[in-house]
Amino acid sequence: ITHEGAHHLSRALKVNRKLMFFRLNWNAIGDRGTRFIADALKLNRSLTILNLSKNNIGAKGYLDLYQALEVNQDLVELKLDDNKSHVTLGMRKILDRNLKRRQKEFSDTLNSDKKSSWNRSRIMFVGQGGAGKSATVRSLLGKAFIPEWNSTIGAVISESMGWQESTNQIDYSSQFAARIMIQDKLPNSVIPVSNHKIDTPRTSETGENDTTYIKLSSSTGKLNIMPESFETAEVRKPSARKNQNLFTQTIKQLSATEKSGKGPGESRKDIVREFKENFLVKARDDGDTLTFSLWDFGGQYVFYSMHHIFLTRSGIYILVFDMRQFTKEALEETCRYLSFWVNSIRLHAPTAPLLCVGTHTDDIVFSEEVGKVDKILRNIFKDDFPQVVPNLDENLMFYPIDNKSNNGIRLLRANVETEARKNKTIRQQVSIKWFLLLDTILSKRFDVPYLTLSTVKGMATDIGMTASNEQEESLSLFHERGLLIHLTSTEVLKSIIIIKPQWLISSLSKVIRDSDLHSYSSEEIEKCGLENDLEMAFEKGIASRDFLEYVWAENDQIEFLIDLMKRTMLLSEWNLENEKAYLIPSLLKNVFRGVVASGLHFVFDFSGGFLPNGVFQRLVCLCVAYKESADRRKLESERCEPPILYSNFCSIEFENGFVIHLREDVPLCQIVVVVENEMYAAQSVSLISSMLLKINYDVMGTGLKWKKLVEDGSRNSLGRLVHYEQARQEKLKPWFETSNFDPQIETEAVDICSFLDAL
Repeated sequence: ITHEGAHHLSRALKVNRKLMFFRLNWNAIGDRGTRFIADALKLNRSLTILNLSKNNIGAKGYLDLYQALEVNQDLVELKLDDNKSHVTLGMRKILDRNLKRRQKEFSDTLNSDKKSSWNRSRIMFVGQGGAGKSATVRSLLGKAFIPEWNSTIGAVISESMGWQESTNQIDYSSQFAARIMIQDKLPNSVIPVSNHKIDTPRTSETGENDTTYIKLSSSTGKLNIMPESFETAEVRKPSARKNQNLFTQTIKQLSATEKSGKGPGESRKDIVREFKENFLVKARDDGDTLTFSLWDFGGQYVFYSMHHIFLTRSGIYILVFDMRQFTKEALEETCRYLSFWVNSIRLHAPTAPLLCVGTHTDDIVFSEEVGKVDKILRNIFKDDFPQVVPNLDENLMFYPIDNKSNNGIRLLRANVETEARKNKTIRQQVSIKWFLLLDTILSKRFDVPYLTLSTVKGMATDIGMTASNEQEESLSLFHERGLLIHLTSTEVLKSIIIIKPQWLISSLSKVIRDSDLHSYSSEEIEKCGLENDLEMAFEKGIASRDFLEYVWAENDQIEFLIDLMKRTMLLSEWNLENEKAYLIPSLLKNVFRGVVASGLHFVFDFSGGFLPNGVFQRLVCLCVAYKESADRRKLESERCEPPILYSNFCSIEFENGFVIHLREDVPLCQIVVVVENEMYAAQSVSLISSMLLKINYDVMGTGLKWKKLVEDGSRNSLGRLVHYEQARQEKLKPWFETSNFDPQIETEAVDICSFLDAL
């Protein structure tokens, strides 16, 4: 390129607002061409690094560049042929000035209250096991198809920038500050979307000893967003002492901190971070690219009760099914699980978009088969699921794809992005302080899997987030976007923040799993002498302490995990001949097909809505926990017989003469309860009603709806079911006999231990 080419380039540089790095070395622009470039530098506000070495530039050209730099405040690095003149030294000082200004701008932004949009969403992949969820995730991320991919255990979390998987630790606050800096330069513009990546220039070029950078680097700063005053004692390994209760201790610590008015980090400290031009390059290059947290949930039935903990109200849901399963033999089962999942999603996220994806489209020979699948889906959805996103391009209710050939993947990507951008929370203005807090929290992942709320509040205070409501809003956003898990249904659960979601999922999935599909090593089980323990866990749903210590052998948080599973109603204590053991109802396999003992019936009818998997299992869990709690207050000789348990049935004696039988009727969407002694009829209804309300509030997001029916016990009407409110008005015996029994039990925001005590 000669001076004529430089002239044309200069005209473009005067109006360009995107280019940050420009390499024009090894050309022949000379002094005349340099004059054109210098004129452009007086107007250009985006260029930060310029390479003009090997261009036959003389003293006149150097002077023009010097005069341009006196005006330009953005260029921080200029590469020229070696020249020790006073002009070059002058340019060094100006570039150093610009670099210091940029560093100050960066620091000021980090320590400001400025806001911008995050452009981040969460995608949850659900569906039947073996449908191709993991393969779909891989296809969306541009990865190769692997035919023999193992089925997902629990769930697997991936991070992506656009559709490129991101595996490195992200410096969220620095990236966000750079984004804001670019926006400040273009106050009336949106950060543009770049169609290609800009290669970051090297700081030196081997073999070019006759060239030099006219740049003075700033002193290296060190990440200082976690002052040494932070204490991590609150997140140490919990003790294995008997009756140790980590959550209760945490609440006490939190209460003590708040009452004293003192906590870690009462005064804000300035954030010090080294500025790198790379931050601006990445921010501009990424433009308004979306980032995703992709959650691939295991499709086996046993995992369903666990999924309720992790499904969020916002984000995008992708329901994956195998189109080859729409045969006459498998159609009923396929429709059943599709109905299950669309109802589950509506329960947890009634406004979140849902895209249905049919895999193995290349194996569908006739186009009529695609139309058949579409017709079945339309019949399932009808007008009840407006959140389902139709495939308008192909006039279908679903997106047919093939992960082997990538057929349909581009269209699916485009529609996922469209739905993500429609969500107003994507454009929500987020303070940079929130990202400083996020970086501080995530930096602890290398040390611990969770933090206490009081610790996080101390971190927030240190960066200037002192308002409690703002702290909790930020944690809610991080939870919804998939970066951490913060359950808030009770104060005890709220006091713990899981900062390694994959750790928690993997830990729970070592216990709650399909033992046939995801088996344990038989050699190791035999070596540890746990053959009977393994059989007991997956035949009777009873896990011994020894078995849990085996599956969590590499985990130093056993007490924490047991306590968390209790409080999310996945596990309850079980007295196994004075040996410590635990009931995990979701592991029960055997189905009860017998006849329930005689007695008075009452029914919880979910047919007007939906009875998801996991409700009955949690109800059994609470019943057993209530019984165990009562037994601990009795002499051993006074304790009742152990419950009789099946996957769909539970017979349990709470005290002498107080026996109830619970049965889940999946086809009718009902939970039927039989109380043997009518003396306990009113108490039974109150007990089970309170437990269902607790499950609904803590786990189901208050989305469950049911009708309550009781049996008319009069001789002439025996067997007739009456609506509960009608029975109340009629004072129907024995359900509403005068007694001192109080049927009202508080369930919302009450810790599970307090709730059981109140029962």
